[in-house]
Formats: sequence, C-alpha cells, structure tokens
Amino acid sequence: MSEPEIVHHDEWKGSPLVWAAGCWVGGLILGHQLDGRGGSAWLITAAAAMLLLAFVLMRRHLRGAWAPAAMSLVCTAAAWWTISTTMEAGLKVDGASRLACIEGVVEGEVYRRTEAAGLLGGFDYRGPSTKFVVRVDRMDDGIALHAVRAAVLVDSPSYDGRVHTGDRVRCTGWLAPLRTPSNPGERDSAAMLHDQGIVARLALKTRGNCQIVCASASWLTLMREQLMRGAGRSLDAGIEASTPQRRATLAMLHTMLLGDRRNELGELDQAFRNTGLAHLLAISGLHLAILVAGVWGLLAFVTWRPHVAAIGALAVIGLYVVAVPPKVPLLRAAVMTAIACWALTRGRRVSAVSTMALAGLGLLMWRPGDLFSAGFELSFAVVAGLIVLTPGVGRWLRAPGLQEKLGDRGWMLRKYGTDYAAVTIVAWCMSLPLVAYHFGVIVPMGLVMSVLMLPAAGVLLWAGYLKMALSAVWPVAGAAAGPIVMKIAMWIGAMVQWGAEAPGGVMRVPGPTVLWAIAAMGVMIAMLSGMFAGRRWALAASVMICAVWLVGPGAMSTLRANDAQASLKVNMFAVGDGSCYLLRSGSENWMFDCGSSNYYDITTVTIGPALRALGVHHVDTLFISHPDTDHFSGALELVEQFGVRRVVTTQTFIDSGEHHVYAAAAAAMNWLKAHHVPIESAAAGWREPFGEAEVQLMWPPAGMTFERDNDSSLVLSVRAAGRRVLFCGDVQQVAMAMMIKRNVDVKADVLELPHHGSMTPESPAWFERVSPSVVLQSSGPTRVRYDRWGPYLKGIERHITCEHGAVELTIASDGSMHAERFRQTPVEPAAAADVE
Repeated sequence: MSEPEIVHHDEWKGSPLVWAAGCWVGGLILGHQLDGRGGSAWLITAAAAMLLLAFVLMRRHLRGAWAPAAMSLVCTAAAWWTISTTMEAGLKVDGASRLACIEGVVEGEVYRRTEAAGLLGGFDYRGPSTKFVVRVDRMDDGIALHAVRAAVLVDSPSYDGRVHTGDRVRCTGWLAPLRTPSNPGERDSAAMLHDQGIVARLALKTRGNCQIVCASASWLTLMREQLMRGAGRSLDAGIEASTPQRRATLAMLHTMLLGDRRNELGELDQAFRNTGLAHLLAISGLHLAILVAGVWGLLAFVTWRPHVAAIGALAVIGLYVVAVPPKVPLLRAAVMTAIACWALTRGRRVSAVSTMALAGLGLLMWRPGDLFSAGFELSFAVVAGLIVLTPGVGRWLRAPGLQEKLGDRGWMLRKYGTDYAAVTIVAWCMSLPLVAYHFGVIVPMGLVMSVLMLPAAGVLLWAGYLKMALSAVWPVAGAAAGPIVMKIAMWIGAMVQWGAEAPGGVMRVPGPTVLWAIAAMGVMIAMLSGMFAGRRWALAASVMICAVWLVGPGAMSTLRANDAQASLKVNMFAVGDGSCYLLRSGSENWMFDCGSSNYYDITTVTIGPALRALGVHHVDTLFISHPDTDHFSGALELVEQFGVRRVVTTQTFIDSGEHHVYAAAAAAMNWLKAHHVPIESAAAGWREPFGEAEVQLMWPPAGMTFERDNDSSLVLSVRAAGRRVLFCGDVQQVAMAMMIKRNVDVKADVLELPHHGSMTPESPAWFERVSPSVVLQSSGPTRVRYDRWGPYLKGIERHITCEHGAVELTIASDGSMHAERFRQTPVEPAAAADVE
C-alpha cells in the first residue's frame, strides 16, 4: 500500500472547501452584525443565487459559477444564523425577574461545580451547584410554545447528579434576563450566550424545583458518564492527596486528562493563565494529538503496518470523544485526525487545510454561535497558522547552506529543533491578538514556557493515560504507577508557578477592539509569511501602530483618572451581594473592601478589568472593613494583580485570623504574610493624608470587642474640597447606638448605606445624624426588592449597583459633586454653592 501524500500548505488557496468555509463564516458575521434581521430576505436571495448557479452550470460557464455559489453560501449562512439564534415571541423576558415554570429538554454539557473559583473559593458558603441549558417548549401553565427556539440557563443550588443531557425536565424558579455588563471593562457574557441561543437564566431555590419528566438521556450520554466515573477512579488509584497542594495537583490531573473541572485548582489555575498555558488545562486538539501520536507510534512499532496503526488511532479517537466533554477544539481535532487516519488506511491524498475547513464548516453548521467564542477562534486560527506558516518559519530559522556544514546527523537534529521552535513561535504569535481581545492579557512568558512545558505535558499525558489503562486491567500496577504520575504533575505545577511569578510574565491590557484584533492578526500573518522580508521599517511601523493602538485607550483613561480638576473620585463597583469602592486623589489609589458572596474570583472577572479600563494599574492601600468574606473575597487576587502595598484592617480581623475564629480570614492572613504584604491594625482616630484629601477612621474604638463582627466594621471618613464621604461596611444596631451615645461626628455629604441597605431599629436615628445628600448602596436585587429605606431617602440622590451598575462620584476642587451611572445618563451635579 502506498503512503498517502499530506498537503500542508501549497495547494490550499484553490481548495473549494476553504472558499466554502470562508463564505459561510462571512455569512454568519453578516447575520450577526444585522442582529438576526431579514431572515426571509436572506432565504429569497439564497434561492435566487442557487437558481442563477444552476443556470450557469447548465450553460457550462464554469468560470462564472463562483460568484452565485459564493452568494448562495453567504445568504444561506446569514439565514441560518437568523433561524438558529433569534428568540421567537413565545418566551418573554423583561427587565425584572419573575417566578416561572419552564419545561423542555436538557441540551449540551451538564456543568457541575464543587468549589467556587478564586484563591478563597474554598470558603464559599454555598454547596456544590449544577448548571445546564434547557431548550424550552412549554412554560408556566403548560401551554405549548412550539415556535420557541430559545434556551434557558438553569442554575441549581446543589449538586444534581440526576440530570443528564437529553432528559426532559420541568423547572420552577426565578426567571431573569442574562446579566449584562455592570462595570467598565467587563466582558459581555450575555451577548456571547445569546449568540448560542440562550436568552435567560432560571435560578432554582432548591434541588427539588427541578423535576425529571422523562429520563430520555441517550445511551451515548450515559456511557460517557460511566466512562468518566471509571476513568476518574482509575486515575485516583494509588494517588495520595492529603495536603492542599496534592489535592490541587490531583485536580490538575483530572482537568488535563479528563476535562473534569469539578475540583478547583487553587493558585495553579491562575498560574496557568499567567504563563499562557491555560490551553493545557482544557481538553483540546493538543491532548488528542499527543494521545493519538502515542498510540500510533506504539502500534506502528509493534505491527510495522501503518494502516493497522491508523485503525487503532481511529478507535482511540472515537473512545476519547465519547469519554470527555465534546469541546470545539477537541471536535475539530477529532474530525481532522479521523479524516487523516481514514486516508492513511486508503492510501489517499490529504489536504490538511481543506480537512480543517471541512471540520470548521461542519461545526459552524451545527452550532453557528461558536464562531464568536474564544475556543473556536483560537483553535482554528492557531491550527491554520501551524499548517500554512510553520514550514516557512522553520526554513527561516535554518540558515541557507547550513546542511553542508553540519552533516546529515547534525542537520536532522537542527531540523527537529527548529521545527519545534517554529511551531511554538507560530502558535504564540497567532494566539496573541485573540488572547488579548478575549481575555485582556498578553503573556510574553508564554513563548518561553511553551517551549519548556509542552514536552513535559506530553510526558504527563502519556504517563497518565497509561496509568489509567493499567489501573483498569491490572489494578496493582496502576496503583504502583500513581506516585510516579503524581511526582511528574507536581513538578509541572511547580514549574508553572515559577513562571507565573517571574517579573513581566503577564501584561494586562484594557479590552482591545475587534478592529485592533484583526489588524494585529494581519501583522502577525504578514510577519510570519515573510512579507516584511527586507522591509524592517514597515514591520517596525506596523508593530508600533498596533502597540500604540492597544495601550492608547489605557493611557487616555489614566490621564482622565488623574484629572487635575478632581479632588476626589469614588468608584462604587457592581459586585452583587458585596462591596468594593475605589478612592482616587492625586496620584494615589486606595480601595475600601473588595469582595462579593456571589462569586469569589471577583477581581479576575470584574474588578481587575474595571480598574484597567479606568486607567488604574496599582492600588496603594486596601482597607478590609471586617471578617465577612463578601468584603474581602477578592482581596488576595487584588494584591497579586495590582501590587497592593499594605492592607489596613481592624484588630478584630487580625485576631479572628490568628485564632481561626473565621477560617477565611485566617487563610487570607496566612496568604498575605506568606507574600510579605504589610498588615496594619487601625482604630478610631487613625488619620492619614490621601492625595488632596484626608482620611480618618471614625469607628471602632481601640480595644473594644463586639459580639457580632459586623459592629466592628471600619467606618472611614474621607474629606476633600469641603465635602465628606463616609464608608460604613456592615455596622449595625450596637455600633450605631454607641456612635450616637458617644456623639461621634458622622455628618457627611455622601454615605455608603450600611450593610448593603439593611435596616435596624437604630438606623433611622443614625441616618438622621449623617444627613447625606447622596447615598451609595452596593447590593444585589434582594435588598431592593424588600427595600425599607424608601421613606427615609425621599429627595436624596440614591445610587444602587443592582439597578445602576457601577457609579463614579467626582468631587471637584470647587466642591461640586457629579455622579455618573454605568447604566444610565449622568445625574445632575450638585452645585458648588451647596458646600458648607
């Protein structure tokens, strides 16, 4: 049997599949830009183009057939986008949440979370949760909604192992629109989910509010779960995980080998992101390629028959796709590898780019919304670059005439080394614009770490899969291999953490635009393809333009942040049930609290992007008001990402950490000490200058203890330009009564409403003493739904994060105040004459 010829890059320009895939992508982009309008017009235009194509083919004008063929594909794709993503009139979701009952079929992956993300995620008070998507066809009173194509994201508050893909379920809970961005710099996850046909979220109160009407999960789904459970047990056999580090490493093994992310990786997760190696944690084509290469090499060595090795590889591909979650990169790689293996069994000619185009076309016909996902774009862009650009980069790295100097053996070693370097360089360059666009980071360390860690990851994957196979057929041998696999994994984890701590390893950038990503990708392709050969000035100019375009908005934000006309700026971020306030005066940036009970990775998801969008790249001082996690759950990531120089808190917080009264506070204290961050205890009377302002602590008194930690919260006074802002944390009944009794001066122009807007019997009298003209309230919708402050706040300017999103309050040098809401038009500023 003759060996098949694999065409990597020479003949792809004339491939009909490549042009068809390009037309389909163009049509989906067109349909997306027009927001799903004109579905009928697209279908009519596509039909007309097809008739024109048939007429041209009948007349045998083959050269003129490409235009109607392209038009028909573009219009069909736009129509398909409209059909697959437009919500019909049957499901109405307005701005307010409401109690609803939906019925439909579970589709896609059932995601189960056992631990919250973030460095303090292990202290999340909520238990395991389950999320899944339901394709709705009945709602509320059981009326059939046959026209509805929309899906709803169901959020169950507990682990629900009953639900499988394909089951028919009836769920009762609070139906609400998808959460749109509430802070500057925040990703629009609602738009991304809407592109996938998901239009609302249903929050269940208890696990019992999800009833399985008909257990219709396919045999494939049930088999996948059985395989996953069996593979997990095989992987765990013989591995001891008694310490937090070993548990995190075992979670890394489950993630890399099985795509099982139910257990959190702790600091390893962020370390992989900071070194540009996050793709090693996601099951993708790399994992499949390493596995198939190992199987292929073993079978080829044993049998000396390529077609036998190809059949074995096909069997492994099928088993792997069934066993692990079917993500886009994996499906793309599975299709491409399966076609290549099939061609090898038949001795056929294969075009790698055409195969990739066929895989992309099939996936986008199945799920068009994936076109705008980071996984799809990264997978196909990087693989296309590897196929088309790697040979040229490899030839450039091998100097002409070097073969004669090195000899055959030296030349082969040089060739393997340069080919490996070319693969790494091309992959890094092709992913850089997309990673910057989707995740707001550029990872220079990623190029070095990829060179070092890809071989180690391959060894770990082969060792892990071999251990699982041994555990299944020879349990004793599998258990004996457990410590070896664990040692390799711990070494990789240590190397990744070393790379993450290297200076300059990661650069965070404010969200680049789509046009920047396209331009940067064009520069990368031109550079790697040799278009800048002999034109270094053009390359330098292109890189400089992209760099200025990237950092320019951030620089402008920094200039706006350092507005000379402002004595004080206060940013209240929308973090759900929690609080986080940024204070800026002069060149100093301080923060009062940084936490949320809704999600513990608040800094990575919300606060970090918001700070960078505002031009803030460092935080000098962080105040932690008291030991409740909704006020400091994101503090550790803030220290890590923004170089917090000191933490100021109460003695109550320090004592609770040292005596382990509050486990989360103890963990935070230990982490801060391990990272050499100074922790300062402060009490009433503490005072410091802050830019053009002055900061003073009004509460609690030194040496005083409280039965409830809320009453020990810091009360921080900030004076600027004759105005006063008061931050109160969670002070409640006892603290308010004692402040009134001690005649503490709490009068202020701006007040952070204590405890997110809750009320105690002493609150009205205390509020009367404050007598503010502006009230800031950081809270989720529940506090507002049962609002008791309404009668006391008539005529007072009130900003609430769950309604208005982030709020920026500016106190100008003349004492005038001006507030801007992220979700609404700016509020009329208070006049300078109002200053006392």
